[in-house]
Amino acid sequence: MSIRTRIGFALPLMLLCLAQGAAAVGTEPKDATPKEAPAATAAPAAAVPQGFSSYAAEPAGDNRQCVVGAVADEDGTNQKPFVYVEDTGANRVLWTRALELPTHTVQGRATHCLHKGGTVYVLLQADTQPAQSTSQTLLRVLELDAATGNPTASREVNMPGVADATSAWVDKGEDAFHLAGKGGVAVSGEYFRLADPDKHLPFTVTLH
Repeated sequence: MSIRTRIGFALPLMLLCLAQGAAAVGTEPKDATPKEAPAATAAPAAAVPQGFSSYAAEPAGDNRQCVVGAVADEDGTNQKPFVYVEDTGANRVLWTRALELPTHTVQGRATHCLHKGGTVYVLLQADTQPAQSTSQTLLRVLELDAATGNPTASREVNMPGVADATSAWVDKGEDAFHLAGKGGVAVSGEYFRLADPDKHLPFTVTLH
């Protein structure tokens, strides 16, 4: 066999080998090891704003605690009612809620809270004027979703059997705001008629 013949035979053979090698590289099995998913970023904890003052803290089930109070300016004025629920075991705030003031009021405080089932009950005391000497205090019970803090209901606390305009308040203590009967909430405190501000009278109202 001549040199030219050997070269002519070897060249196609070399090209065939190169083609087979390239195909083998293209069909190499990929790494079957699953890649780790990126670590989930924990949601930031809810924050309690500066200027918050606590009025009460009550158990809210499952190592949780409901805390009620108000957020005020540096000089203590312009109070706005505020509530949050925290996980006492993890020392972490689960949710916060700035509460709306009733119509015709300028400041207010969330002073009491209760928990039952999926509901947090909050007592709101709101003032019609910044100065207590000229203000009328109105009472309202709010119902919030225990898991999210979203409002679900709101009810005024009216003085029983009184048609005149009144101003009412509720002091601290479990007896002043507690569960009553099936789905009821009892509110106890004192009030006076605006026409007779020196005469203070007790009251108890049960809302269903």
